[in-house]
Amino acid sequence: MRPDFFIALVLVASRGTIVSAQDASQGHGASIPISDAVAEAENNNTQIAAADHAWHASAHVAQLVTALAELQSMPHSANASAEGPRPVAISNRNMPPDKDISGSQKLHDTAELRPWSEVARREADIQKAQIDIYRSSIADQVKTIYLRLAYLYQMYDLDDRGAADLAALIETELSRYSLGMGSQAEVLHAQLERTKLLRETTLQHEEVGGLQATLKALLHRPPDSPDIIPESIAATSLKGAAGELLLKAGSQNPTLNADKKMVEAQDAQLDAVRADTNTNFSFGYTFPQGGESYRDGYVLSFNMKIPRGKYLASQIAAASEKLENAHAQASEDRLRELSDVQKQYVVVLSAEELMKECSEGLIPQSKAVYESKLAGYQSDREKFSAVIQAFLDEITFEDDYLQALLEHETALAHLETLTGEKLR
Repeated sequence: MRPDFFIALVLVASRGTIVSAQDASQGHGASIPISDAVAEAENNNTQIAAADHAWHASAHVAQLVTALAELQSMPHSANASAEGPRPVAISNRNMPPDKDISGSQKLHDTAELRPWSEVARREADIQKAQIDIYRSSIADQVKTIYLRLAYLYQMYDLDDRGAADLAALIETELSRYSLGMGSQAEVLHAQLERTKLLRETTLQHEEVGGLQATLKALLHRPPDSPDIIPESIAATSLKGAAGELLLKAGSQNPTLNADKKMVEAQDAQLDAVRADTNTNFSFGYTFPQGGESYRDGYVLSFNMKIPRGKYLASQIAAASEKLENAHAQASEDRLRELSDVQKQYVVVLSAEELMKECSEGLIPQSKAVYESKLAGYQSDREKFSAVIQAFLDEITFEDDYLQALLEHETALAHLETLTGEKLR
């Protein structure tokens, strides 16, 4: 292969790689803060809206049961009714089927309805707690995707800078090679490393497309709307020790609060079933009008519902088992949520330590090694391959720092969901 042809081929590939990395790192609009993205999701997400409507429906049901209990405690008047089977009249003759006026009255014990009113209110509280679960879950997803996008965009910049620096080094080596002093194998190796950076950028670009689609759906934006450009990630200090975070999670965690409401609802259900042991009775009358040829008459009916022991015992047993199940589920959720708090706390501390090692040790040391190798190369004391390896080490440690930063901020976002506290 002729040297001039080889030089032209490598330079064309170098410029193409740099342009690709720059295009991938360009955004399509102004960046938005993470808090604005979360607020937009909370206001527009359809899952949260659906949970809110379910809560309002349950609240109306609770008001209806309460109103019924209050209504039953008031005096009743006879209600005209033409429904139901026509009763037999007190008469020795048949009554015509087309003329029938009837009235009925059914009385309930107010104390029997009040426990069920409390059950309906507790069930409405469960639906309200579900809104907080949906809201915190959606916010956690938005934060996680937002931070991942911010990391990928910062990786775009890192790969773009790496490709540009590698291009400058390759051009220098190509100049030496044209004078018979460089190494073709080392230039090809450098070109391979630059192509790897391009491959990473391509893979990241594909991941960004998927994350953008998911994030737009969470924010209830159209799929073809402009991309959401995140701000650059910055390290956030964790405030509070593990014990404080566990206490906050125990009192403010949305899942644990929902479990508490569930236990209260099942307890109210059990109380209502136990109170539902009173005898129910109702009475009614009919006044058929037979016309001139028939005698008018009254029919009085009386119905009584006497609770059966086995039926009530089964209801009480079922309600008791549901209450125990709610207690068990609440206990399991508590252990899981608090354990997750501890895990995320450990991730934060480990990521902080790794970031410190990278920023204060590995990155400056690798940069010093690279500059030393580059100076030696310029004075013909180091090989080109040694310079490339030192440069790649620096890029790798900067990538490690960004990954640790992503883990740190993502763990903080999860802790916010678990504790119900703003930590970032």
